[in-house]
Amino acid sequence: MASCHSIVEVKTRDELLRDLVARSERYPTGWRAATRRDSEFLADEHYIFHPKAGVYEVKEYQVNPFKSSGVGARIASSVPSDFPSVLEEQRGTFGIVEIDMRRLLEELREAPEKALKPTELSQDVAIRVPLQGPSHGVASSLKSLDATLSRSRRVVDQEFRKLVDREGTFRAYA
Repeated sequence: MASCHSIVEVKTRDELLRDLVARSERYPTGWRAATRRDSEFLADEHYIFHPKAGVYEVKEYQVNPFKSSGVGARIASSVPSDFPSVLEEQRGTFGIVEIDMRRLLEELREAPEKALKPTELSQDVAIRVPLQGPSHGVASSLKSLDATLSRSRRVVDQEFRKLVDREGTFRAYA
């Protein structure tokens, strides 16, 4: 069974993603993910895990087509031993994409006015995928995670509830 932090440090979605990118430098391979929809909050829950780095939960919702908002935390220091073996199967691929918009815009401004082909952009355009791996999207396969890490998950849920209340996500138009 995974050991759970006694205190779960909930961060913004972006802060946690930066932490995961930093972890990927130490553990460049072996990452996996599982995703499901939380119908209560109309949110997506992403579990990103690595045998040595632990289990992370990111809970987010789409504010608009260009922006996501959410919270997340490291909810276990290791992957639970009873994690379903079905998660070992690859169903898709996930990745955290880093984009340096200033460098990308500079590159695009310097490009000729004709249509760009990806090969015409320099290698150092500032788009990087430092953390990627297989992903699984079957919600039923996460039931053991729910039971094993329920206390840590509740902390993330409470912070997510506070976030959507602050941002007025479920307020009706008057």
